[in-house]
Amino acid sequence: MNAGYVRLSKDDDKRGDASIENQKLVIRQYAAEHQIVIDRWYEDDGISGYIFVEVR
Repeated sequence: MNAGYVRLSKDDDKRGDASIENQKLVIRQYAAEHQIVIDRWYEDDGISGYIFVEVR
């Protein structure tokens, strides 16, 4: 089984070039070029890595 993982934080979304669908497209293209079938997708939409960092 092969899985694709895409992530978009609120901060990334401001740029507009890193959308979930754009990331999936890049992964699908890579998979097709290497004869890989993506059986499952995992998405972290709107979860920022910043929430895990404690600022002092």
